[in-house]
Amino acid sequence: MDVSKHRLLYTRAIFIVGGERMITNDDFELFRNLIEAADKTADGHLTVMKFTTNWRVSFATPDDRDTIAAMHVGKTFAEAAQKALNEAHSR
Repeated sequence: MDVSKHRLLYTRAIFIVGGERMITNDDFELFRNLIEAADKTADGHLTVMKFTTNWRVSFATPDDRDTIAAMHVGKTFAEAAQKALNEAHSR
């Protein structure tokens, strides 16, 4: 993957909110894989949303509640991301 075309700096970092680890190093790897899949299958489109009770991931740009409801959902970022990657790999 040509990382130079992305403005995202791939790094190993830990995001901690309220004493809870929110994003793990494995999550960063999943995010990198999501970007690669978005570039290959969705013209670069990728949406990641964090809600109170879940995460949602999609290779589209949501424009209303129905498209948000149709996104891949998981209790964790990793769960939602893996569902989206499974779909991308099945295309």
